[in-house]
Amino acid sequence: MKFYLYRFRKVVFNWKWKWILPVFTTILLASGMFMHNLEPETFPTVLDGVYWTMTTISTVGYGDFSPKTDFGKVYAMVMMVFGYVTFALLVTKLVDTVGSYNIKKREGRLTYMGKDHIVVIYYSKKSRRFIQNILEQDENVEIVLVDVLSETPMEHPRLHYVQGLASKKETLEKANLKDAKTLVIFANPELYEDTEAADGKTLLISSMIERNFKHIHSLVEIVDKKNVQVFEHAKIDEYIFGEDLVSELGALAALNPGKVNDILTELRDGLVK
Repeated sequence: MKFYLYRFRKVVFNWKWKWILPVFTTILLASGMFMHNLEPETFPTVLDGVYWTMTTISTVGYGDFSPKTDFGKVYAMVMMVFGYVTFALLVTKLVDTVGSYNIKKREGRLTYMGKDHIVVIYYSKKSRRFIQNILEQDENVEIVLVDVLSETPMEHPRLHYVQGLASKKETLEKANLKDAKTLVIFANPELYEDTEAADGKTLLISSMIERNFKHIHSLVEIVDKKNVQVFEHAKIDEYIFGEDLVSELGALAALNPGKVNDILTELRDGLVK
């Protein structure tokens, strides 16, 4: 929700829109003074003139004030046309701005500004199940998915997409990783067949994160269990193995940091039957 409010403020207060308020205010005051001087009996005060200008431009026209002279009537018609054109242009501009924002959001070109979210790296069948589980288990959590796909592969109000290489610091800054609750790195789906390459790519990302985002709680999918020792140098908090348990345990770990390690320890000790 905070993310959408931030984006709304960015759209409304964009520098391209900042000229509207001072220009519109100037027109109202100038027109109000003009009508007061033109027909002082009809518009006893400048405020009456401003009020009439506002209702005329907005095409409301209550009729409690109306010009009596021919010149005043011609001026009123001009202001009506001005109102029609102005509002048409503003609505068109607003629609274009919102449309542009939606396109950028879908293509992952926006910077996420929320906090306490979960960052997921790489989209695959497993990460899709993981994201669905997270969204079902927690109605408040927001997820940022990072991948190189041209468009977001999933649509959900609490899912945000960031396009870019996960091994680049700039990409993870767009995902606002520094303010995230948890980072989840899935194996690159294009490298599943080559376990060494898949885990090597994950290790590269983990090492970069260790250098730049040391505080973040990390959960990593390792394709080949033999590579666990290699990841110890990257100071990964938790690991996930296995095709069947990845999404379920991954969701648990993301929402409850440290919980998966406790469960796996109990399993190894024979405490969980």
